[in-house]
Amino acid sequence: MRKPGLILLLICVLSGPAGYADDKLTIVKAGPVGEVANLAEANEIRVVFSQPMVPLGKIPKVVAAPFFHITPAVKGTFRWSGTTTLIFTPDQKTPLPFVTKFDVSIDAHAKSVSGKSLDRAYNFSFITPTIRLLSTNWERKKLRTKEHPFTEPAAPQQPSDEYKEKLDAAEAAANFRR
Repeated sequence: MRKPGLILLLICVLSGPAGYADDKLTIVKAGPVGEVANLAEANEIRVVFSQPMVPLGKIPKVVAAPFFHITPAVKGTFRWSGTTTLIFTPDQKTPLPFVTKFDVSIDAHAKSVSGKSLDRAYNFSFITPTIRLLSTNWERKKLRTKEHPFTEPAAPQQPSDEYKEKLDAAEAAANFRR
């Protein structure tokens, strides 16, 4: 009864690394993708490969990934999480700007430990959060501008002269009707 289980275990162990020989190198998952809700979601840019990209136990302290490109350019560091997940962490001293589209590409020449390359370049993009007004507090005849919570810091701006004229005309019309 133990022999079939032992044979199955032996087949699994022997076919493990050799199983990569016929497989193509692919990217299983990458992200973030699309618009992120807050900047914390873009603190790490991850690319998960289908095969080991670095030998187990021999991951260098300083990681270079010449096949990884991000536009617009961002300062940061690379690290490996295991042998298949590459993580790019943007420099915390220069945080990613709001309302910006980032295009990430992985060149086709990226090679796994087994020597396999991607069939073609892999591309994805994400957008950092856009400013959104979270709520307003209205008082009679004016908007309390100090209490506008936005999703990011926003400096108050004075209304243009043209807008002030329209506002004065609307207020005068409202007073005339009383």
